[in-house]
Order: sequence, then C-alpha cells, then structure tokens
Amino acid sequence: MELTPNFHFYFPSFNARRKAVIEHDIHHLLTGYETTISGESQISAWEIAAGCKRYWAAFLIDTSGLMLGIATNFSTVLSAFARGRQTKNLYHDTFSTDEALDLIT
Repeated sequence: MELTPNFHFYFPSFNARRKAVIEHDIHHLLTGYETTISGESQISAWEIAAGCKRYWAAFLIDTSGLMLGIATNFSTVLSAFARGRQTKNLYHDTFSTDEALDLIT
C-alpha cells in the first residue's frame, strides 16, 4: 500500500490473507471504492459491516483500515459501514470466485 510516494507499507502474504485477497479485490470493483488510503478505509468498514465470517485475516486487516479511516476520514467510513450493514459480501461464500468475476465482466 502506498502511503506517500516515498513510503510504502507491505502486508505479509500468508495463506489466510491469500484466501481473502481475491474477494477483497472483487469487492473494490463491485462497490467502486478506490485503492487509495481513503478507499481502503472505506472498503474495510464495508467488509466488517457486511461480515467477514471465517476470513479472520480479512477481519484483522480490515480492523486496522477501519481505525485509520475513523481517524482520518470519519464521515465516508461511517457511510461505508452503514452501506455494508445492508448487504452481504463474498466472504459469505454466496458466490464462488469465478461466479463473482463473471458479475463484473
């Protein structure tokens, strides 16, 4: 994640994160939340509100994104959280990854 042009933050890649990252990226496409710091905090709020189920890595990473968003971008994060409370996401295993990809193409 690029925090500034000269400072990048890297998340370690482990199996539980790899399992969640595809769904997370599809969530960005489906919701329209950008991959900026602001967008990551919004998608974090949305995913937590919609439910992370057994994706503990997503919950852990989303919690840090949510906290950052509350501190820097409260109103848009609150709006994303409210939006997430009214929907489900791919962490509910409603669709397979391939079916979800078909939704965006």
